[in-house]
Amino acid sequence: EKKAAAAVAIQKANEQQAHVEHEQGIADKEAGKASVIEEEANKVRAQCQEDLDKVQPILDAATKAVDCLDVKQMQTFKSFTNPPKGTPLVTDAVAILLGKDGKPWSPGWKSGKKLLGNPSALIEELKAFDGRCIPDDRVTKADKIIAQEVFDPQIMLSKSEAAANLCGWVCNIVRFYKVYKDVAPKMKALDEAVGRANAAAAQVKELNDKVAALKEKLALAIKTKEDAEAERANVVAEAKRCEDKLKTADRLVTGLAGEKIRWGNSVAEMKEQADTMIGDVLLSASFVSYIGAFNAEFREKLWKKTWMKDLEKKKIPMREALDPLKMLSDESRFAKW
Repeated sequence: EKKAAAAVAIQKANEQQAHVEHEQGIADKEAGKASVIEEEANKVRAQCQEDLDKVQPILDAATKAVDCLDVKQMQTFKSFTNPPKGTPLVTDAVAILLGKDGKPWSPGWKSGKKLLGNPSALIEELKAFDGRCIPDDRVTKADKIIAQEVFDPQIMLSKSEAAANLCGWVCNIVRFYKVYKDVAPKMKALDEAVGRANAAAAQVKELNDKVAALKEKLALAIKTKEDAEAERANVVAEAKRCEDKLKTADRLVTGLAGEKIRWGNSVAEMKEQADTMIGDVLLSASFVSYIGAFNAEFREKLWKKTWMKDLEKKKIPMREALDPLKMLSDESRFAKW
């Protein structure tokens, strides 16, 4: 049973290891693809960076121009009954870019004063303005105003601080739009490339997390496998010990079977000896007591032809062809003699 359980655990661990290796291969393959995608995104980013470096200062200049505006400046500018020459062009350009040049709007200071009616709201609107998506028709109209010689922040600064800052915002936001328009396709390509890279990285992370979870399960399976192998080794060793014991016992039983025969023969012999013990002992005792002084020929004559005949005559039981030497000694002693 334990050997069967160990075999199941080993098979399960091997299957899980094969599965982990398969998933790791997939993860490595996807990681390679993700690396290529990331490299492509970096190339696009590098191509865009030079253009972005051009765009950012322009946008910063436009932002700075708006940040320099305050309500007091705007109110001062609005208070002009007859504004300095060229300053109404600033409010015309701002109105055009903000899309406030529809009817009943008309170019000139009257519409300009109306635009400046709520300075705080106008400043916030300029700050929130997205220079990346200005309709082309607005840019075309604004370009006609910007092309005029008087439309210059430095020139406007001598006329009105608010007009100068608004003029700077118009010039820079239009410049920003034109440069950004050229960069936008590259930025879109960059966003798409970064999106693909992020998606690939997320997929690789998901695969790596999956592999990590599988590796944890594999580690547990390997531990179970090792424990099962150790248990199986113990079972095999125990089985070997039992087998050795059985073999030893079998040899012992086989040996004892032979001993049983010998013991049976010995018992039979001893029973027989019990019947003839009196004569056997009497003859052997006589042999020891009296025959030692005579030579071999006389000894044999004395105990074979005299004593044994006398015992037979008196019907004293004894073994047939009894040899007193074999009664008194054994084969090992005979060998030493």
